[in-house]
Amino acid sequence: PCSGKSSVMAMLKEEFPEIHFVPEVASIIISQVGILPSRDPIKNRSFQRTIYRVGKIFRTTSTEFAIAQGKKAVVLDRGEADGAAYFAGGVDEFEEVLCTKIEAEHKNVKMVLCLAVPPREVYERNKVNNPARSESYAEAMALGERTQKAWEDHPNFHLIDNEDGWDAKVDRVRQLIRSVI
Repeated sequence: PCSGKSSVMAMLKEEFPEIHFVPEVASIIISQVGILPSRDPIKNRSFQRTIYRVGKIFRTTSTEFAIAQGKKAVVLDRGEADGAAYFAGGVDEFEEVLCTKIEAEHKNVKMVLCLAVPPREVYERNKVNNPARSESYAEAMALGERTQKAWEDHPNFHLIDNEDGWDAKVDRVRQLIRSVI
């Protein structure tokens, strides 16, 4: 949450016209459609099923579009495996509820760029700009750790930390994208 994924994508969209960039499904569903997540476990499962199904549609149709347009790659703001972070039972519950395996979800993407949650002051400042964000900083950190755990066994996983600041984070994403196209 608020790690800079959407901001980086907006910046790099101009630089990489040969790539099709796809926005975050959950933010669209929350802010545009008005369907909200719930802390109730049963309602959360229903919400996560919706995010998963719509995310799959976004990924597959965006890939088809990119191919038709002669694009070299598709960059997703979030992949379906991210959903594991939003289940109390983590990957096990994700697999059970969505009738999938995390390994199968990993095979849907060539590379994973996992951006670390920013420092507290940056998170609090950026959280205000996204109406879909309701997590406290502690909750965002926990979600960040669970998201990393969902992807860390992907064979081409890259954790991009905040150590050298925002510009270095963007440059690292840029380098990794170039390495694939």
